[in-house]
Amino acid sequence: MSNVDVLIAATQHKIDALEQVKKALLQRLFDQSWRFDGYLETWKKYRLGDHAEILTGGTPKTSVAEYWEPKSIPWMSSGEVNKVYLDQTDTMISLEGFKNSSARWVKKHSILIALAGQGKTRGTVAVNNIALTTNQSIAAIIPGKDLYYEFVFQNLTNRYNELRLISSGDGTRGGLNKQIVSDVTIHSPNLNEQIRIGKLLSKVDHLSTENQLKLSRIELIKKYLLQTLFI
Repeated sequence: MSNVDVLIAATQHKIDALEQVKKALLQRLFDQSWRFDGYLETWKKYRLGDHAEILTGGTPKTSVAEYWEPKSIPWMSSGEVNKVYLDQTDTMISLEGFKNSSARWVKKHSILIALAGQGKTRGTVAVNNIALTTNQSIAAIIPGKDLYYEFVFQNLTNRYNELRLISSGDGTRGGLNKQIVSDVTIHSPNLNEQIRIGKLLSKVDHLSTENQLKLSRIELIKKYLLQTLFI
């Protein structure tokens, strides 16, 4: 059992180390104190709404069964931003539900930001790896051709506290909205450097996820062994 505990501790150490690496990279990459070789071009300042399409969604009436059955269209609620990378949604709506609500298709590799939500949800961002629809508490940011989705996602992830702050000001009623998101400014290098930055940070995210899954598996093994040994 001691070997299992050592493996758990080692895996947790990797997760903690990757978290620190991610924090350092976010800070140094976005304050431009560290750049890839050969990239010297001055970053430009954009208003997000001028370089991305911003969409909000809607919810079909829950009292109309035909809007929810048969389930055919992925539909995302605001709490699902905590998944970070979405390959599926917890709920689906019917074609009739889509036609009779404000839900809109969001193409894959968009950035999804929670406009409201309990606890830490508001201001959290995610990326959809599938085309989907959302409820009205999410704004979908669909980057234009001069913005790389992973770069925008990582940029906004790094600005979580800022997004929370601006959504708590006068007149916001404690939430973000489409206009606030559109007015967010983003400093950005050229597309090639955006891709380099986005892919590097994404790789760290995926390594962290892999180790989280590994830790969960090891902990399940430990639980099984304990149950077996003490039967």
